[in-house]
Amino acid sequence: MKVSFSSSLKFLPTIIFAIFAFSVLPDNAAAFQFQYKEISGFVDSTISSGTSLRLEERDPRFIGRANGGTAYSVNGDDGDRNFSKGTLISSTNKMTHDIGASYQNFSTFVRMSYFYDPVNRYKKELTPYQRDLSGRGFNLLDAYIEGKFKPIGKDLNVRVGKQVLNWGESTFIPGGLSVINAINIADLRRPGSEIREAFVPTPMISDSLQLTNKLSLSNFYLFKYDRSKSDVCGTFFSTSDSTCEGGNGYLTSGYGLYPEGTPSLIIARVPDKEPSNSGQYGAAVRYLSEELNNSEFGFYFINHHSRVGVGSAIASTPGKLPSFRVEYPENLQVLGFTASTDFAGLALQGEYTYRPDYPFQIETTEVFAAAQYFPSAQVSAATAPGDIIKGWHEMPVNQLQGTVTKAFGRENPFFADEWIVSTEAAMIYISHFPEKNDLRFEAPGTDLAAYNGLSSPELQKSGWADRFSWGYVIGSSWTYNQVLKNIDLIPRFAFSHNVNGTTPAPLSQFVKERLSFNLSLTALYSQAWSVDLSYTNYCGASFRNSFQDRDFASVTVKHWF
Repeated sequence: MKVSFSSSLKFLPTIIFAIFAFSVLPDNAAAFQFQYKEISGFVDSTISSGTSLRLEERDPRFIGRANGGTAYSVNGDDGDRNFSKGTLISSTNKMTHDIGASYQNFSTFVRMSYFYDPVNRYKKELTPYQRDLSGRGFNLLDAYIEGKFKPIGKDLNVRVGKQVLNWGESTFIPGGLSVINAINIADLRRPGSEIREAFVPTPMISDSLQLTNKLSLSNFYLFKYDRSKSDVCGTFFSTSDSTCEGGNGYLTSGYGLYPEGTPSLIIARVPDKEPSNSGQYGAAVRYLSEELNNSEFGFYFINHHSRVGVGSAIASTPGKLPSFRVEYPENLQVLGFTASTDFAGLALQGEYTYRPDYPFQIETTEVFAAAQYFPSAQVSAATAPGDIIKGWHEMPVNQLQGTVTKAFGRENPFFADEWIVSTEAAMIYISHFPEKNDLRFEAPGTDLAAYNGLSSPELQKSGWADRFSWGYVIGSSWTYNQVLKNIDLIPRFAFSHNVNGTTPAPLSQFVKERLSFNLSLTALYSQAWSVDLSYTNYCGASFRNSFQDRDFASVTVKHWF
């Protein structure tokens, strides 16, 4: 049987691109400012109301056979079944406040956000806990104090508290150096979301020391562990019914032929194995080369605990089903190198990262077979009840990515006041990757067993994860100022293509031939109001793209003051 431990985090590149790359709304000048002697401060607020609508019929390939579809699993179809074509999938009302103050060489900043979504708050198919998670919430985001000092004549900035620390040069495709903070993908799904809500601010201390005009040193130490959060189970974008937020706490075996929760087929989820709050830190050295057209080079080291989980099985009494737990491996290292420069009117960015011991999810059919004492499984079979079948295998990972951005003024074929086009490509190569006959790794759409003896209706013959995978993202935005009095129009386009290879979970960056694109139009009025219309389409990769039937459209009204 099969379960995805990476859940819908695998769709993150497309989401981040659509929100981040072309978020063209301007930063708001502080609506409220104050000054008292040497103390100054500001309060900014943003209020938004947005609605999203499903545009496509359910595809039976993603619905379990017991639920009327053709899929060989019932463990990931709740989100698909709970929303039909033409129904609202979200209706989010949200407010965000930014509060800052400064005194001499010290400053403080607090960001908080709260939302209410009546569509999911009263969705009868969700459990009370799921309705509470998806229908309303309050988040204290950033909350830190910053000090600027000058020891031995060198500029030193120190920041303590909840904060987001961005290292590296990746723009749209994560997975390299962007591991310091966890990701909250559910917040990103909501209409009106902004990139500042993508990463979970974590309590830490960070610093930056300017050693010379060309050389700087940065460090951080985390005081707390945070894991990334996927979609709430049963909501429209969820692709797991058990390992997502608010899951049901069990899996149902039987290759999709029996209803979810059939007592004799339940594989229970035991408490997760959480990592320590300590032991996460990093350092970076950056060098500015004036001789090379003011190019900047960076060298990085990070030690962190996994933000996403992997699964292991626990053997039961022979003849009965095992249980499983989600684990978050500790002390993962990342070594990185970055470069950025301008050349011939192009902004160029590049990033290479090496992870010597990234934990990849072994194909879960093999893991559960071993937990049921099956001798032909690709991992060592259990010998006694309570044996833990380790469901993940560590391998070195190389990730290389680069971004090219070009900004055009009024001299462009679209008659826009500004045209920006950007492309990022990334490739992932896993060293010491075993042959698939020796050990297979989790990928979408591999719900069946690969050999006889596990009561599989058919045999899985292909579709497992690959050693090498790559893809790219292209996007463009056009700004038309003063189309009408005080009204600017900004159309945008984003396209994501996973060209070849499937990255194993939980990294899950690419799924061979998976495509998505986003079209949107923003009308901006007096730099204080906006209306955004958008359409998102998912296609390609056949049944291995579990979002293929989840096209949607959104409309959002936003006001900042």
